Amino acid sequence: LNEVAFETGEAWAPDLRKIELVEENGELAGFLYLDLYPRPGKYGSAAHFQISSGRVKPSIWSKKKPVASAALVCSFNASRSFPLGLSSNYLLTHNEVQILFHEFGHALHSLLSRTELQHLAGTRGELDFVETPAQLMEYFALDERVLSQFAKHYITGNPIPSEMVKDLKASKSMFQAIHIQQQILFAMFDQSLFGPDFDHSAGVNSEKTNKLITKLEEIYRGFPHEKSNFWHARFTHFVSYGATYYSYSYARAFAADLWHTCFASNPLCRQAGQKYRDEILQWGGVKDPNEMLQGMLGRPLCVDAVVK
Repeated sequence: LNEVAFETGEAWAPDLRKIELVEENGELAGFLYLDLYPRPGKYGSAAHFQISSGRVKPSIWSKKKPVASAALVCSFNASRSFPLGLSSNYLLTHNEVQILFHEFGHALHSLLSRTELQHLAGTRGELDFVETPAQLMEYFALDERVLSQFAKHYITGNPIPSEMVKDLKASKSMFQAIHIQQQILFAMFDQSLFGPDFDHSAGVNSEKTNKLITKLEEIYRGFPHEKSNFWHARFTHFVSYGATYYSYSYARAFAADLWHTCFASNPLCRQAGQKYRDEILQWGGVKDPNEMLQGMLGRPLCVDAVVK
């Protein structure tokens, strides 16, 4: 990975960074654009956008193999900059680091896939599986061996303390059961909202959706719905993932098995990383996810790892 300069007119805003991805043999593999900080009118959440795909066949127009490119668009808090005079870079919370790793998992999928058809490249695969590379990268963001490579004190340069990493991991797992319940609630609301039993006559309004969420929260969350809270009205995944939000829970189970089986013992293992690329990332949406997972794991999937 090398940071490179933008071509004239290529950048769409200030504070962007352009990263060049180069293969071991020197061949250009793709470009990653980082748009990480907020500005007026910008998309306020975090997302990955595939710009171009790296297909295995040359373009019929240029006779050259297309170069993959993707953008990570986030809105990290730019006010946490280094003290004046030390650096122009920004300080990230660990939650922001985990978000960055999540979106980078999508970017790896886009940049390293090599398919014949662009509509099957990278994240353009089955929704049941597409969040798996992103969910897997979140495990790396909580591993001390990975964090010690870059998470250093901005003044002393000392790596993040082991005790702090242990506390971070403990904080992430403290309410895992509630988190799983919440994800089930999201998925069930999504399924119900787009399902055949929901009354779509005369349109969808807050009265109908609040009635539905009240019922589901009592079943899947275990405590009453707060009537003044309309959180579901601002949860945009119910639009972009309409009827398929369950895929996040699927992907979490897939990623857990991949992590504990292939990476937990050594997250920096070169051979495991190459196998992950060969068995999963390069195929985009061409191969069946079950086939890719079994190829990587060497056995059928086991979901038990999700509760570890």
